[in-house]
Amino acid sequence: MAVKIRLARAGAKKRPFYRIVVTDVRNARDGKFIERVGSYDPFLAHNDPQRVRLQEARIKHWLSVGALPTDRVALFLGHAGYIPVPAHKDTPQKSAPKKKAQERMQTASEAKMKAKAKEEAQEVAEEAVAVQEVQEAKVSETETETKAAKPVEAQEVVEEVVVVEEVAVEAEVQETKEVHVAPIAEKAIPAKKPQGAVASKAKAKEGRAAPVAKKAAAAKNPQGAVASKAKAKEGRAAPVAKKAAAAKKPQGAVASKAKVTKKTKA
Repeated sequence: MAVKIRLARAGAKKRPFYRIVVTDVRNARDGKFIERVGSYDPFLAHNDPQRVRLQEARIKHWLSVGALPTDRVALFLGHAGYIPVPAHKDTPQKSAPKKKAQERMQTASEAKMKAKAKEEAQEVAEEAVAVQEVQEAKVSETETETKAAKPVEAQEVVEEVVVVEEVAVEAEVQETKEVHVAPIAEKAIPAKKPQGAVASKAKAKEGRAAPVAKKAAAAKNPQGAVASKAKAKEGRAAPVAKKAAAAKKPQGAVASKAKVTKKTKA
């Protein structure tokens, strides 16, 4: 006899409630059963402990003697840890959609994929535009900063030029002051020493008065003037007389020259 652990339906219409029973495979779903080992209430929440209730000792006993659970009960037992969780089975071929339905599903999936690819491309384009706008904004900011910096630099240069011009003007003014002050100082020096200037003027007057005094003295003593003139003539005539005497005695001159040469040789 083959024994299975399966669900037996109970409850009301549209309000099912299932018992987990051990029964012979030949019995009806809701017929006779050997033993009741748990219950299942599908209307409770998944995390509710009363959703699936199991009698651990009896289930392990029946599993040990060879009872086989159905697919749904095997899931319950697997999640409870009594047996390994069975692999998930695909939908049976009988419930699979027909050919035209599959074609419609395929076209719908292709349309979804195309729409998704289009959206992704649009997002990429928008991101690229946003990045370009950010870069342009940065470039414009740098340009504005450079434009703002140029007037400042120009103003600094103008200020430096103005300072240099002011320094040059001050130097020119100082030079003009020195030029104007120098003659005044020169004039001030004689003004400070009038005695020296008076003495020099007195000497000049004495120098100009000396010839006049000599002439006056000559006028008072004409004989002395004549004598002085005669002496001057004699002084001018003496060299001429010497030259004439030398011309008359050339041998004496040659002898004197020879003596001079001997002395130089010696």
